[in-house]
Amino acid sequence: MTQNKNLTRRAFVQTSLAGSASLVALAGANAASVTSAPTPAPATGSETGATLQGNADSQVDFLDRRWVEHTYFLTRKVYQPERVSQDPVIADASRRPISVTETKSDGPAREREDEGTPRVKSARDKDPGWGANPASAMGTVLPTKDGLVMYYASPHRKENPGGGLIGYDKVIRYAVSTDGRHFEQPVLDLCEFRGSRRNNIVIGMNQLDARGVPLSGPTGCSGFCILDATRQPVPHARGRYTVLFGTSVPKRGSGLSLAWSDDGLHWNAYPENPLTPSSDTYCNFHYDPRTKRYAIYIRPSARPDGRRAGPLGVRSLLSRIESTDLIHWDNERVVFDTDEADAPAQGTVSTGSKDRPTEVPRGRDLVCYGMTVTPHQDGFIGQAQIYDATNGHMWVELAHSYDGVDWRREPRREPLIPLGPAGAWDSGMVGYVAAGSPAAIGDDWFIYYTGNNWTHHFNLTALAERGRMWQIGGARLKRGRLVGYRTGGSGSEPSRVVPGRSVPTAWANRGELLTRPFTFNATVIQLNADAGRGRVVAEICDANGKALPGFSRDQAVALQQDGVRLPLTFGTGASVASLRGRTIRLRLHLESAAVFGLSFA
Repeated sequence: MTQNKNLTRRAFVQTSLAGSASLVALAGANAASVTSAPTPAPATGSETGATLQGNADSQVDFLDRRWVEHTYFLTRKVYQPERVSQDPVIADASRRPISVTETKSDGPAREREDEGTPRVKSARDKDPGWGANPASAMGTVLPTKDGLVMYYASPHRKENPGGGLIGYDKVIRYAVSTDGRHFEQPVLDLCEFRGSRRNNIVIGMNQLDARGVPLSGPTGCSGFCILDATRQPVPHARGRYTVLFGTSVPKRGSGLSLAWSDDGLHWNAYPENPLTPSSDTYCNFHYDPRTKRYAIYIRPSARPDGRRAGPLGVRSLLSRIESTDLIHWDNERVVFDTDEADAPAQGTVSTGSKDRPTEVPRGRDLVCYGMTVTPHQDGFIGQAQIYDATNGHMWVELAHSYDGVDWRREPRREPLIPLGPAGAWDSGMVGYVAAGSPAAIGDDWFIYYTGNNWTHHFNLTALAERGRMWQIGGARLKRGRLVGYRTGGSGSEPSRVVPGRSVPTAWANRGELLTRPFTFNATVIQLNADAGRGRVVAEICDANGKALPGFSRDQAVALQQDGVRLPLTFGTGASVASLRGRTIRLRLHLESAAVFGLSFA
């Protein structure tokens, strides 16, 4: 995506920030709970005998299993979002021709010859190079009154003239979008980078804030996770926005640091930086008002007494550290790892020095490379980056948690965002989801991820003439539809009936879901469902599961469309509002349909 050179900084501030007061405020239906901090969770029926709460102006996604008592002939399924385009939403704009050997992860090296250049025999003989304008989603996406704003990382390699990596110039850039699909990169004129200030950089290298306090060191900063105090509790915030990032602070060393801003453009460093050691993943954080603690998700400490089993460097996995004041961090514990459902315990990895390597059991060939955690309703969504050590590929899988510590994964371990198809710009690796994803625009959710045309083994999978690139992709799904319960014939899915099996033919495209009892504190019940090719009939029952008079299956008006807020109505004229204050259940009867959750109005 090319930079919008006609958008001046003043116009950008006027149209995008609107005086900074509305940068993240969405009005009415556009207000997204997906990035709000969790409110205190009511006790569930399965835990205490008390009921859940169906409060007005709230929604419940069936990602949360606590609302589902039982299902019959329904399949719980992860619904993959559709990519918004076959191209990146923020692309590496470089187009330099080079000679390369393209190496597929699933096959031998293949020679490629560009016009006017010699054939290269081996990837080791000549490195294919790197894109000139890298873009990584190791940042944050925030909703605005006009759409979205994205902070993203841009790690520019520094090469020796004779070849070989010196290091990286890591900067944080800024982009805006009105539709979630197309992003403009306004010229902010804030930071000089490689001889020019005409760029969209908000933090560069060796940068000082307005008080002269170092914001970043000689290599810049990596990762950029923002909390907005107008959208979620941040009790110790020093300004509207608080950001966590990694950098090296002159004379104080490297580590995770904090900064604050009132307008989202001009940042002020915490003089206490760095606050905790750096971690080789995208570190993101949040505040939980239930525990009154902040949490950062990192990799386990790389020290002999680190809080994980096995020798150093054996596995990539996820830990969490906590703080009560944003300054002092402790209580490290492992919270997420792969298990025997992913891969058996096998494989080796070299540890120790290069001169005297030591072979030790790796643990598993599928490992967790990091996870973006997003507060959602009264829990958390996890978008975990799964790394296959055998071929270097990565993809994103879904997890969820009620406390941010104990994580639940879907039984089939299906990708939420899979690799792109063969030859695609994101066919090598998919991961590093932006904080704030999913981000809402209307009834759509957008997830932004980092895509690569090379594997973690540095093998190119596509677009070899452009070198190895970092780019940002977008994926879209309807609000609240990360997980759903579907019948066997829902949508384009084939029937589950197999000859010789005992599944009744009458149930092949039918199923039933019973919710747990909840106290109804609203006047309208709405269903998030896809019944465009079938129907959903909802009956309202008492706490024991018996249909209430006037609200039975025979009296319900069938839902036969696709929508995220389909109101339940009854032909008898019975008013759902009359049930306000009562403890009820829903019994949903599905035919060639899928259900995703509830909302109350």
